[in-house]
Amino acid sequence: MRSKLIYILCLTAFTYGSSSAQWIKSDIRRAGKLYKKGNYAAASAEYRRALLKDSLYAKANFGLANSAYQEGHYDQAKSYLERLAGSAQLPQRHQADVLHNLGNVAMKQKDYRAAVEAYEESLIRNPQNEGTRYNLVLAQRLLKQQEQQKDNKQQQNKQDQQQQQQDKQKDKQDPKKQDQQQNAQQKQDDKQQGGKPAEPRPGQMSKEQAEQLLNSFRSDDEKTRRRVEQRQREEQSQNSNKNKKRW
Repeated sequence: MRSKLIYILCLTAFTYGSSSAQWIKSDIRRAGKLYKKGNYAAASAEYRRALLKDSLYAKANFGLANSAYQEGHYDQAKSYLERLAGSAQLPQRHQADVLHNLGNVAMKQKDYRAAVEAYEESLIRNPQNEGTRYNLVLAQRLLKQQEQQKDNKQQQNKQDQQQQQQDKQKDKQDPKKQDQQQNAQQKQDDKQQGGKPAEPRPGQMSKEQAEQLLNSFRSDDEKTRRRVEQRQREEQSQNSNKNKKRW
């Protein structure tokens, strides 16, 4: 399944110069058989047994790194692989295998930039490895997506911070200052309308409406005054008639 990182390379046909090499071959063979069966924990134990006899044995370090990788212990796998990557005695082809698997570890840890660098270094040492080339393309694609997601998140965080600052400023603003700003905005609106009075806002009365209401009050008051005077004249007339009858 190519979408998975299945290109885990193994060191083959390589013996690291060591006086203990002949003594640990049986440990390596047992570890290899267990690894192939998927018994990675037991394989790791055999590789560690070999390393107790020779801590620099390349195949034991590489095999232990692969077993740790398969068990999901990526930090351990990275440690063993980095130990090998720093060895100047490894041939170019085996250096490429170590760097390839370092790229795999970085992919599992979602450190796609480190994965790209590891795969590129591996291809420099072994340009014909199609598995490394495939993993490199995949790592480059994932790195681009990761950077885009990071940029989008940073942009969203920036917008959220700006909105929060604006909200805080609105909350702290003096009510008098808000009234001044509203009046200034009203004058600006009047100016833009060519000097014509703006339409009254909800709950407010225009100048024309105020004058009409005042005239209405004056008219009603005049009518009331006339009715009172008329009533007074009628009462006076009635009183005058009463006095005449008495005489």
